[in-house]
Amino acid sequence: MIFDTHAHYDDEKFDEDREQVLMGLASEGISTVVNVGASVRGCYASVELSKKYGFVYAAVGVHPDNAKDLDEKVFEDISTLCDDEKCVAVGEIGLDY
Repeated sequence: MIFDTHAHYDDEKFDEDREQVLMGLASEGISTVVNVGASVRGCYASVELSKKYGFVYAAVGVHPDNAKDLDEKVFEDISTLCDDEKCVAVGEIGLDY
């Protein structure tokens, strides 16, 4: 069993085959995924993916590259998303170096 703790299946590069990729994970031994929102849009998309697929969970947060998008409304929205039962972490808030 593999637990993928940091994925970005909400990324636009999966728009054409997201369903196929996600449904094929089990055959590759991947049983659980945490999809990490890296932007405000990504946070919402991660929670939506977690609601659609039982084996996907969400982490919400904003990557430092997108920090310019942060304001009090975004913090409130992220806080509300954290209340969702499928949201298991706050992520993408560190620096990658």
